[in-house]
Amino acid sequence: MAQGRLPQALASARLAIAASPGEPHAHLLAARALGALGHAREALPEAQIAVDLQVEDPSSWITLAMLQIDVGEWERAQASFTRAEAAGVDPRQIALGRVLLEERRRRAAQG
Repeated sequence: MAQGRLPQALASARLAIAASPGEPHAHLLAARALGALGHAREALPEAQIAVDLQVEDPSSWITLAMLQIDVGEWERAQASFTRAEAAGVDPRQIALGRVLLEERRRRAAQG
């Protein structure tokens, strides 16, 4: 999503959610747009809904994990990466996510 189109993508996702609240991809799109706009805390519930609606969707787990990293929920992010791995995400992507997790955790500990 290009930065200029993020608000439009978010508006479209919200319309889709209103029309079909059980559609996981609409919640996932909303989560991604909110996260990209710097609203990770607000994005988390949308990502969680996407995961709850489609537990075996690897991209939902990755999105959830990345948002959890953004808000400092380290243990939850680790658990989400584990679920993403079980759902079939490329191990290299999981490894990169875990490196990011550890780097962010280290930075947060340093203040």
